[in-house]
Amino acid sequence: MQKSSKRQMNELIRLSLTLCLIAGITAALVALVNAVTAPEISRRNEDKTAQSLKAVMPQADGFEQYDYTGGSIMSDDGREIAVNGVWKAKQGDEYIGVCVKVSPKGYGGAIETIVGINNEGEIIDTQIVSMSETSGIGNKIQSDTFLSQFKGKSGSITGTGSAPEKNQIQTISGATKSSKAFLRGVNAALTVAAQINGGES
Repeated sequence: MQKSSKRQMNELIRLSLTLCLIAGITAALVALVNAVTAPEISRRNEDKTAQSLKAVMPQADGFEQYDYTGGSIMSDDGREIAVNGVWKAKQGDEYIGVCVKVSPKGYGGAIETIVGINNEGEIIDTQIVSMSETSGIGNKIQSDTFLSQFKGKSGSITGTGSAPEKNQIQTISGATKSSKAFLRGVNAALTVAAQINGGES
Protein backbone atom coordinates (compact mmCIF):
# COMPACT_ATOMS: atom_id res chain seq x y z
CA MET A 1 0.00 0.00 0.00
CA GLN A 2 2.85 2.34 0.95
CA LYS A 3 4.75 1.47 -2.23
CA SER A 4 1.64 2.20 -4.30
CA SER A 5 1.21 5.62 -2.68
CA LYS A 6 4.87 6.43 -3.25
CA ARG A 7 4.57 5.36 -6.90
CA GLN A 8 1.51 7.56 -7.35
CA MET A 9 3.31 10.50 -5.77
CA ASN A 10 6.34 10.03 -8.03
CA GLU A 11 4.03 9.84 -11.06
CA LEU A 12 2.26 13.03 -9.98
CA ILE A 13 5.58 14.84 -9.61
CA ARG A 14 6.73 13.58 -13.02
CA LEU A 15 3.51 14.76 -14.67
CA SER A 16 3.74 18.14 -12.95
CA LEU A 17 7.33 18.63 -14.09
CA THR A 18 6.40 17.58 -17.64
CA LEU A 19 3.51 20.07 -17.72
CA CYS A 20 5.75 22.84 -16.36
CA LEU A 21 8.35 22.06 -19.02
CA ILE A 22 5.73 22.12 -21.81
CA ALA A 23 4.28 25.40 -20.49
CA GLY A 24 7.76 26.93 -20.34
CA ILE A 25 8.62 25.87 -23.89
CA THR A 26 5.24 27.15 -25.18
CA ALA A 27 5.73 30.52 -23.46
CA ALA A 28 9.23 30.81 -24.90
CA LEU A 29 7.96 30.01 -28.42
CA VAL A 30 5.14 32.58 -28.12
CA ALA A 31 7.64 35.22 -26.95
CA LEU A 32 9.98 34.34 -29.85
CA VAL A 33 7.17 34.57 -32.43
CA ASN A 34 6.06 37.89 -30.96
CA ALA A 35 9.61 39.26 -31.05
CA VAL A 36 9.99 38.24 -34.70
CA THR A 37 6.58 39.45 -35.92
CA ALA A 38 6.11 42.61 -33.78
CA PRO A 39 8.40 44.86 -35.90
CA GLU A 40 6.69 43.74 -39.12
CA ILE A 41 3.22 44.28 -37.65
CA SER A 42 4.29 47.72 -36.43
CA ARG A 43 5.70 48.60 -39.88
CA ARG A 44 2.50 47.50 -41.60
CA ASN A 45 0.38 49.55 -39.19
CA GLU A 46 2.55 52.60 -39.83
CA ASP A 47 2.26 52.09 -43.61
CA LYS A 48 -1.52 51.73 -43.33
CA THR A 49 -1.76 54.90 -41.25
CA ALA A 50 0.42 56.80 -43.74
CA GLN A 51 -1.80 55.65 -46.63
CA SER A 52 -4.93 56.66 -44.72
CA LEU A 53 -3.52 60.11 -43.93
CA LYS A 54 -2.82 60.68 -47.61
CA ALA A 55 -6.28 59.40 -48.54
CA VAL A 56 -8.12 61.82 -46.24
CA MET A 57 -5.87 64.79 -47.06
CA PRO A 58 -4.65 64.16 -50.65
CA GLN A 59 -3.43 67.72 -51.23
CA ALA A 60 -0.91 67.45 -48.37
CA ASP A 61 2.70 66.56 -49.11
CA GLY A 62 3.68 65.92 -45.50
CA PHE A 63 2.27 65.09 -42.07
CA GLU A 64 3.65 66.16 -38.72
CA GLN A 65 2.57 64.30 -35.58
CA TYR A 66 0.90 66.63 -33.12
CA ASP A 67 1.22 66.12 -29.36
CA TYR A 68 -2.45 66.11 -28.49
CA THR A 69 -3.02 66.11 -24.73
CA GLY A 70 -6.78 66.65 -24.63
CA GLY A 71 -7.58 63.02 -23.89
CA SER A 72 -10.70 61.25 -25.09
CA ILE A 73 -13.80 63.12 -26.30
CA MET A 74 -17.25 62.69 -24.79
CA SER A 75 -20.06 62.47 -27.36
CA ASP A 76 -23.41 64.26 -26.97
CA ASP A 77 -25.02 61.00 -25.87
CA GLY A 78 -22.38 60.31 -23.22
CA ARG A 79 -20.10 57.89 -25.10
CA GLU A 80 -16.34 58.16 -24.66
CA ILE A 81 -14.42 58.37 -27.95
CA ALA A 82 -10.72 57.51 -27.84
CA VAL A 83 -8.36 59.84 -29.71
CA ASN A 84 -5.46 57.69 -30.97
CA GLY A 85 -3.41 60.27 -32.84
CA VAL A 86 -3.36 63.71 -34.43
CA TRP A 87 -1.29 64.91 -37.38
CA LYS A 88 -0.94 68.38 -38.86
CA ALA A 89 -1.12 68.26 -42.65
CA LYS A 90 1.38 70.39 -44.58
CA GLN A 91 1.61 71.64 -48.12
CA GLY A 92 5.12 72.94 -48.47
CA ASP A 93 5.70 75.11 -45.37
CA GLU A 94 2.01 75.81 -44.86
CA TYR A 95 -0.31 73.93 -42.52
CA ILE A 96 -3.52 73.14 -44.39
CA GLY A 97 -5.41 71.14 -41.80
CA VAL A 98 -5.34 68.28 -39.34
CA CYS A 99 -5.94 64.53 -39.49
CA VAL A 100 -7.43 62.91 -36.40
CA LYS A 101 -7.50 59.20 -35.63
CA VAL A 102 -10.40 58.15 -33.39
CA SER A 103 -11.83 54.80 -32.24
CA PRO A 104 -15.57 54.96 -31.53
CA LYS A 105 -17.13 51.70 -30.33
CA GLY A 106 -19.51 50.08 -32.79
CA TYR A 107 -21.51 46.87 -32.65
CA GLY A 108 -18.46 44.62 -33.06
CA GLY A 109 -15.82 46.72 -31.29
CA ALA A 110 -13.67 49.75 -32.07
CA ILE A 111 -14.05 51.40 -35.49
CA GLU A 112 -10.59 52.90 -36.04
CA THR A 113 -11.12 55.94 -38.26
CA ILE A 114 -9.02 58.81 -39.63
CA VAL A 115 -10.71 62.10 -40.48
CA GLY A 116 -9.06 64.84 -42.55
CA ILE A 117 -10.23 68.38 -41.66
CA ASN A 118 -9.09 71.64 -43.24
CA ASN A 119 -8.30 74.90 -41.41
CA GLU A 120 -11.91 76.05 -41.85
CA GLY A 121 -13.12 73.04 -39.91
CA GLU A 122 -14.58 71.27 -42.95
CA ILE A 123 -14.15 67.55 -43.53
CA ILE A 124 -12.01 66.73 -46.56
CA ASP A 125 -12.51 62.97 -46.30
CA THR A 126 -12.80 60.05 -43.89
CA GLN A 127 -11.37 56.55 -43.93
CA ILE A 128 -11.91 53.46 -41.79
CA VAL A 129 -8.53 51.94 -40.91
CA SER A 130 -9.88 48.83 -39.17
CA MET A 131 -13.09 47.47 -37.65
CA SER A 132 -14.92 44.27 -36.71
CA GLU A 133 -18.48 45.13 -37.64
CA THR A 134 -20.86 42.42 -38.86
CA SER A 135 -20.11 41.37 -42.44
CA GLY A 136 -22.86 42.37 -44.88
CA ILE A 137 -24.58 44.66 -42.37
CA GLY A 138 -22.33 46.77 -40.13
CA ASN A 139 -19.54 46.91 -42.68
CA LYS A 140 -21.85 48.88 -45.00
CA ILE A 141 -20.41 51.98 -43.32
CA GLN A 142 -17.33 51.42 -45.51
CA SER A 143 -19.33 52.16 -48.65
CA ASP A 144 -18.61 55.33 -50.65
CA THR A 145 -22.32 56.17 -50.49
CA PHE A 146 -22.17 56.45 -46.70
CA LEU A 147 -18.69 57.96 -46.29
CA SER A 148 -19.12 60.60 -49.02
CA GLN A 149 -21.93 62.21 -46.99
CA PHE A 150 -19.35 63.60 -44.55
CA LYS A 151 -17.32 65.53 -47.11
CA GLY A 152 -17.59 69.30 -46.69
CA LYS A 153 -19.47 69.10 -43.42
CA SER A 154 -18.37 70.87 -40.24
CA GLY A 155 -19.49 71.69 -36.72
CA SER A 156 -21.73 69.10 -35.09
CA ILE A 157 -23.20 66.60 -37.55
CA THR A 158 -26.40 64.72 -36.75
CA GLY A 159 -27.85 61.52 -38.18
CA THR A 160 -31.28 60.82 -39.59
CA GLY A 161 -33.05 57.78 -40.96
CA SER A 162 -34.75 59.80 -43.70
CA ALA A 163 -33.56 62.32 -46.29
CA PRO A 164 -30.80 64.38 -44.62
CA GLU A 165 -30.98 68.14 -44.30
CA LYS A 166 -28.12 70.59 -43.86
CA ASN A 167 -25.28 69.15 -41.74
CA GLN A 168 -27.03 65.81 -41.42
CA ILE A 169 -26.09 62.40 -42.74
CA GLN A 170 -28.39 59.47 -43.42
CA THR A 171 -27.71 56.49 -41.18
CA ILE A 172 -27.84 53.01 -42.68
CA SER A 173 -30.99 50.99 -42.14
CA GLY A 174 -30.05 47.72 -40.43
CA ALA A 175 -26.67 49.13 -39.41
CA THR A 176 -27.84 52.02 -37.27
CA LYS A 177 -25.52 51.20 -34.35
CA SER A 178 -22.45 51.05 -36.61
CA SER A 179 -23.31 54.22 -38.54
CA LYS A 180 -24.10 56.17 -35.36
CA ALA A 181 -20.82 55.02 -33.80
CA PHE A 182 -18.93 56.22 -36.88
CA LEU A 183 -20.80 59.54 -36.69
CA ARG A 184 -19.74 59.94 -33.05
CA GLY A 185 -16.14 59.36 -34.08
CA VAL A 186 -16.30 61.96 -36.84
CA ASN A 187 -17.83 64.53 -34.47
CA ALA A 188 -15.07 63.78 -31.95
CA ALA A 189 -12.47 64.40 -34.66
CA LEU A 190 -14.14 67.71 -35.52
CA THR A 191 -14.00 68.69 -31.84
CA VAL A 192 -10.27 67.90 -31.68
CA ALA A 193 -9.62 69.92 -34.86
CA ALA A 194 -11.56 72.89 -33.41
CA GLN A 195 -9.47 72.70 -30.22
CA ILE A 196 -6.23 72.70 -32.19
CA ASN A 197 -7.29 75.45 -34.60
CA GLY A 198 -8.54 77.49 -31.64
CA GLY A 199 -5.35 76.88 -29.68
CA GLU A 200 -7.15 75.15 -26.84
CA SER A 201 -5.01 72.01 -26.71
